[in-house]
Order: sequence, then structure tokens, then C-alpha cells
Amino acid sequence: MGSFERTPEEYATELLGYFEMPRVGDVNSFAKMIGLKVREVPSQTFDGALIRVPNKLKGVVAVRETIRESGKKAFTVAHEIGHFVLPGHGTADCSCTAKDINSWQAHVSRQKEVSANRFASELLLPARSLYEIVSHRKATLALAQEIANEHQTSLTATAIKCVDVTDEACALVWSINNHIEWTHKNDSFWPFIPKTRLDQNSCAGRLFLDHSQPAAEGEVEADVWLCLDNNSDKPTLWEDSLFLPYYNAVLSILTIEF
Repeated sequence: MGSFERTPEEYATELLGYFEMPRVGDVNSFAKMIGLKVREVPSQTFDGALIRVPNKLKGVVAVRETIRESGKKAFTVAHEIGHFVLPGHGTADCSCTAKDINSWQAHVSRQKEVSANRFASELLLPARSLYEIVSHRKATLALAQEIANEHQTSLTATAIKCVDVTDEACALVWSINNHIEWTHKNDSFWPFIPKTRLDQNSCAGRLFLDHSQPAAEGEVEADVWLCLDNNSDKPTLWEDSLFLPYYNAVLSILTIEF
């Protein structure tokens, strides 16, 4: 092995290759293959936890039984598998809150959580197979939901993966209580999206004001979302937003139209 540091995605790919699997399929069965038992528990403090058996490559993944979406449960299990597999992660028992498992913004305090999410995403939705789907269609939340339903993965994780593999210039934005919480951009999406209160001219801002419509999409002015130099050309944006009432959140895909 070379001196370079492997990415979480590369660890997931190598693990799938070891078992000669294109993707995991049933994640609970996969966990059992690598020495982990999955148990649903009545937790009120965490969504997922990894409990290691001392001095053995075995353990238990505990998942909060009241997680509503089956895809989110599967992603939580895959996240804990990430802590079990990735170097320097599961050296001791650990527990992860919903916020940990929804962490996609790189930050010093959450680096391991983001890495576990990236591992889980590649384990459940390998980029190579997903590209074959996304490359022929626009990256939308409807497409992400379709893929999430088929592969039993969470909508947010699937939308992020769609943004990562598409040839379009896309960004994903997660907003809570009318405020941008975090963003995830692919390499083609060059403008900066500030963490700020949503502009009411955005589809997402309107969804927070009026919950009668769960989704909204359309062309929006660049200034509604982006921080741009006054002298720079302003791109045209297509916004696709969905209100998630259980989280009081809006998930948005922004696409630069050329």
C-alpha cells in the first residue's frame, strides 16, 4: 500500500470488492457478514451507535427504532459500519445523533461523522453505478427520491450523491427554520452560497412561509442564493425545493443553467 491517504469512498469500494458485490443490497445482512449484529432499540439520545466486542472484530450496531424512513435506518447502519471500518474511528464505543448522521459540511468537530457519511453513501450508492442513471437525466429531487426508494437509502444522502456524479453544475442546500444550515456543491458549481437567512424570492423561502405546497421549482435570480462579485456575470439558476415537515427543513437542488 502506498503512502497516500485513502478516501472513505475508496474504503467502501475496497470492501465491496473484497466480497465481490456491486453494492450492499440489504445492509443488515452485509453488517452480519463483517461481524456486526444490528439491533433496533428504544433510544431517545442517539440514532445509531456502535458497540465493539473487546479485542475482536465484532460488535453491535444499535439503531433507534422510531426512525421513520427505512432508507434513513439503512443509512444509519451503513454510517456505523463506516465507524467500524475506517481507521481511527471505532476504537471505542460511540453513539451518533441525528445531527451527526446528517453532517455533510466539513468541520473540525465533525470530520469523522462526515467521513462515515461519505463511506455509507458509497457503500449503498456506488458512484459508478449511480452515474449510469444520473448522466441520462437531470439531477432533481424527484430523481433522488426515485433512486432512494429503489435502493432503500435516505433522500438527503441520495440527493448528495446525485449532485456529486452529475455532469451538471449543481449544489444541494439544507435549510432549517428559514436559514441555510449547510451546502454541498460539486466541482462544476463555482459560486459561493452564504449561510444566511433565505431570500423570500427563493422557492425554499416561499415553502417556509406557505406549507400548503410541499414542493416548488423554477428559475430564480442568481442573487437570491449566491454571493457574487458585482462585476461578474450572473448565472441563471434553476431551483428545485422540497419541504420536509418532520424536520421543519427544506432540501434544495440548485443548478446553473448555461
